[in-house]
Amino acid sequence: MKRELPTYHIQGTDFLVDVDKFELREKYDVHNIIPFALMKDSEAGYEFGYCPQSKNIDYEWLINLVEPNTFIPQLKDLDPLGMSIKYNLPLEEIKKMSDFQIMVDQDAFHKRVNQNKLPTLDIHGNKFYVNIKSDQLISQRFPFSEGISLTEIKSYYDQESSMYVIPFNTNTHQFMPLDLDKITEVPKDTIIVSFPFESELDRIGWNLQAGLNYMQNLKFKGLKCHHTACVIPWQNTVIPKIIIKNLEKQKLIAVISEAGKNKILKSKNNGLKR
Repeated sequence: MKRELPTYHIQGTDFLVDVDKFELREKYDVHNIIPFALMKDSEAGYEFGYCPQSKNIDYEWLINLVEPNTFIPQLKDLDPLGMSIKYNLPLEEIKKMSDFQIMVDQDAFHKRVNQNKLPTLDIHGNKFYVNIKSDQLISQRFPFSEGISLTEIKSYYDQESSMYVIPFNTNTHQFMPLDLDKITEVPKDTIIVSFPFESELDRIGWNLQAGLNYMQNLKFKGLKCHHTACVIPWQNTVIPKIIIKNLEKQKLIAVISEAGKNKILKSKNNGLKR
């Protein structure tokens, strides 16, 4: 049976507290949503500028023209049962912890902030350090090699999946760009792998590089100290179709070239007959 969500009252309007989606949703207008990720995080809860007319976040507050006028308690106080279910923790533990302690992997946070350890990415058994500051994935085994430039793979970002999808050479352990206009066979020792964008690979490093608070959105987007790239079979990519298209183009060029040669030869022969 679906659980009835708790409500929170803001200036004459009731909002449902949805800890699964991290949002306040107007009880009698489910399309009116206030995401917690847009609120200002504080130790005791969340604050933001509220507009009674729109029953939503005040745009002027978003662009720093007005001060926050609304305070929201922590999610663990708004919906302790929902937080207990979501994070698989006993209710008694939930009550003793803060939202930050509940929602953020404390081991990953300690390693990244207190020990200054960079997150890692495993690509086909090869471990890389994610270094956003130097714009690189740095090989653990070959730290002085070129590694993988994050700028170089920007065009391989897939908007639909929000992932990088890149060719990776299993011998050189490096990004292997493909010439899609000329490729006529599956490259030897090359696989296709996918992994998250930098903001997910190293949320703290991304925040710092962007000039944001290093803790921004950690609670709502999660924090990991290690990621593993997924290998995508060639047949599940567009490459086989591109190869077929290029082979057909080669055949057509060959036919046209041969026809041209025959035409020239015929013209020469006709000239000799005269």
